[in-house]
Amino acid sequence: MLTASTTLALFSIIYVLYWSALKRRSRSRLPPGPPGWPIIGNMLDMPSEYEWETYVEWGKKYKSDIIYIDVVGQPIVILNSLETTLEILEKRSAVYSSRPAHSDTQAQSSIVDM
Repeated sequence: MLTASTTLALFSIIYVLYWSALKRRSRSRLPPGPPGWPIIGNMLDMPSEYEWETYVEWGKKYKSDIIYIDVVGQPIVILNSLETTLEILEKRSAVYSSRPAHSDTQAQSSIVDM
């Protein structure tokens, strides 16, 4: 028979593995970046000073001018070159400037439609 603490530990391990698998699958469409920890993401990877040096190192390591990190559930996209920044913020601004739909608003509108 399993004790309560053993059962809790087992469910915690299963949850972390499940959560990690979901993050890996959803991350396949995102730019490269350092892998994060469950829940806190890349919070421990965030530099406290000379941030640009760390971001340039990540760009070289992941061979990309666009780096993605997640800090406690907040997605952050780092643009490492002027060309990439101009391409995304000026030429493709219509694609990236729209606000995402809020799930609560969607739920309310679907209830009203009924």
